[in-house]
Amino acid sequence: MLPKASSKNNTQKHATKRNLLIALGAALCVALIGYILIATHAAGPFAVVDPTTGTVASPANIVSDATALNGKAVQFTAPVVSGARPDPFPANMKPDATNTGLLNSGILTVVSGDQTFDASYDGQTISNKDFHGFVKVTGSNITFTNCIFHGGKAASNTALLDTQVEDSMSPYTHRGGKNIVVKDSEFVPIAPSVLIDGIWGENITLLRVNVHGSVDDMKLSNNSMVRDSYLHDMQWYDFDPNTTDGTHNDCVQILDGTNIQVIHNNMNPNDSRANSSVQITQDFGTTGIVSLDSNWADWGGYSFNISQKRNSDLSDTLKTVSVTNNRFGRHAEYGPVKIGTGVTLTAFSGNVWDDSGLPIPQPDKNNN
Repeated sequence: MLPKASSKNNTQKHATKRNLLIALGAALCVALIGYILIATHAAGPFAVVDPTTGTVASPANIVSDATALNGKAVQFTAPVVSGARPDPFPANMKPDATNTGLLNSGILTVVSGDQTFDASYDGQTISNKDFHGFVKVTGSNITFTNCIFHGGKAASNTALLDTQVEDSMSPYTHRGGKNIVVKDSEFVPIAPSVLIDGIWGENITLLRVNVHGSVDDMKLSNNSMVRDSYLHDMQWYDFDPNTTDGTHNDCVQILDGTNIQVIHNNMNPNDSRANSSVQITQDFGTTGIVSLDSNWADWGGYSFNISQKRNSDLSDTLKTVSVTNNRFGRHAEYGPVKIGTGVTLTAFSGNVWDDSGLPIPQPDKNNN
């Protein structure tokens, strides 16, 4: 008869078996997480999800993906550390989530509550902030870099960043800042709402910004430029207190103002319900010189919808808009460009289909 194993040997065998089971369980967990990340086209394991709306917020984006369910996937973006970016982008460098937005998401400081940057901030650079509140700017020569604008819960129409700052005593009169620059920053609401736009901009230069998740990515007025930026994936709502038929989502909406430049941006609403990539009217006042140049644009009824506003106290014509060197996708319901019957473009050239490089048709002309 063989001697019985000692209790010490039994303990060692049990420990070895337990360790093998733990290792096997850990390996299975890693394999399962890896499968989920691959299946969902994720690049990392972290996201913020609003449980009431299902909206994914930074550090993750909803992006287009033809191989994913319903054509959309979650793209995880944290931590982001980006190298130097060309300024301006080369002509063939298409703005997207990899070359716009935050340069480094790992060094941000949270700033809670609504903020107003007034004249006491004149000449300053605001860097590496994570704004959890709505931001207004009334000062001058202020620069924001490597910041993310999340906003908060909206009680009325507002924007994550407002440099127009309407005078409450005089509608359509602005008292916002002068010579404001925002670069290498991201805009995405933490509490998405039918009341929230990304940016209300005037006297502002926007460079390499990534804007998404709001109703309109931006509304621009006097002396504004957006360049080398990624404007995409707005949030659509079937009820909008400002309309009778749901939200009219635009990457860029221009309601008044002059000297407005929309240059070398990727504007992709990525939704058949979107209104346009660029919508121009004179709803709030006369619209002057506007340049739409070297952009990628898609979706909407028309991707570019340029309409005069018929109103007794406003001009019935719009003759100072140029549309040049833009590349259009094929998802617009009616066509790439529409102009109103009172609109005369100062230039219309170099505009092509993105997939073929062939010229797009001349603009449709109607007042619809």
